[in-house]
Amino acid sequence: MAYRTPNATTQEHPANHEPAANRSPQAEYAAKLTTAERAVRRIADGSTLCLALAVGMPGGLAKAVADRITGGDLKGLDLYYQHSMPYSEATLIRPEVLSR
Repeated sequence: MAYRTPNATTQEHPANHEPAANRSPQAEYAAKLTTAERAVRRIADGSTLCLALAVGMPGGLAKAVADRITGGDLKGLDLYYQHSMPYSEATLIRPEVLSR
């Protein structure tokens, strides 16, 4: 099977073009790798986010969501959290983020 060259703008991996049943575990893992910024692009305005407790919350995802909010790209989220960690306070649980 011929693969396309990975596209720099979409960050596609060659393993994405092979049927999942034919992929090795390593290829399946590589096909799912992404960045925090790309992962949070799927969150729509008005979504509800529930933050994991304490260390269960990925700080990189919190920062990526906060960056979208402060950049004006994401609005009207309902945010639920309990026992937040310092990185939550520094990213999502700030007045300038919560007020949007």
